[in-house]
Amino acid sequence: MIDLPDTLPVMVLPDCSLFPGARMPLFIFEPHYQEMLADVLGGGRMFCIGTADMDLPEEPDGPVVYPYSTAGLVRACVDDDDGTSNLVLEGLQRVQFIGWEEGESYRQAQVRGLKSVKGDLEESALLCGQIQDLAGQRMANSGGPMADPATVEALWVSLGSEEAIADFVAYHLIPDIHLRQPLLAMTSVEERLAFIRECLLQ
Repeated sequence: MIDLPDTLPVMVLPDCSLFPGARMPLFIFEPHYQEMLADVLGGGRMFCIGTADMDLPEEPDGPVVYPYSTAGLVRACVDDDDGTSNLVLEGLQRVQFIGWEEGESYRQAQVRGLKSVKGDLEESALLCGQIQDLAGQRMANSGGPMADPATVEALWVSLGSEEAIADFVAYHLIPDIHLRQPLLAMTSVEERLAFIRECLLQ
């Protein structure tokens, strides 16, 4: 597991979540997030994307945030003259929000890192192969840059592990926040693979 701090800043967004290994482009323009970014870049360069629960009424300090997320690292950041910034946030490790800190203009969460657990390796390999077939079909039907089977096969090879493939497919092909939250909460790689397969079969 990555050595995480006890607390991390949280950028709260609707219908948005980050997975380990994914790279998310972000445009920072709100003053409180500009302040957050300055603090992040001056420290460990890490923060989380907090997914706002839009089904619940807002609390005094803002939207209710789903409890599971991914700690992300700022890999690149370009500042503009008007104070806004464009950055790339790379997902590092699943986390659970276990409390909230007060005192800053932006949200800060007490976090607990979640360690992945490998189960039946043979079953995981079988599930991963099924996911690759189902995801490959979806990408082929999209007509985009990943429609070429050889490109998709090279992608699977580059990702290397069942866990990395599961997180890639979850991030890119399962947009429903209500499905992504369980996937972020699952520590079992085998359970994640089985859940993703069922999502792709729907």
